[in-house]
Amino acid sequence: MVNILRLRDTDYYPQEEWDLGSVLAKRRALICDIPIISSDISELDVWLLRQPDLPLEILGQIWMRTMLCLPIMYKQENDPECRRSMLLSLREHFEEFKLLPEKWQEQMRPCWLPWLDVLKREERREVCNGAG
Repeated sequence: MVNILRLRDTDYYPQEEWDLGSVLAKRRALICDIPIISSDISELDVWLLRQPDLPLEILGQIWMRTMLCLPIMYKQENDPECRRSMLLSLREHFEEFKLLPEKWQEQMRPCWLPWLDVLKREERREVCNGAG
């Protein structure tokens, strides 16, 4: 007997009827076809993050995409409070990143390197503004 994998197109089914295989297939297709910062991909990522027992590999893919999108969103953001909030959140994530096993840090380090200088620069700015 042959098992047939049936994918449900997330465009035509409500989220309650989505399944992991269909969402992952749609996500892979979108990542190849549309800009990485697309809200369509974000919608799928949010759905995936709500799934119990999400494979670590998928979680890592979502995290990597988020880290690729954050610099774009940060540069486009004009509201200083929103920018500050983004940096505070990044700082928290960075502290968590430093607790990961070295093997994982190696793979994810390229996503963090651009942010290290930004975080240091903003921390210096906070110290200078607080002193004045």
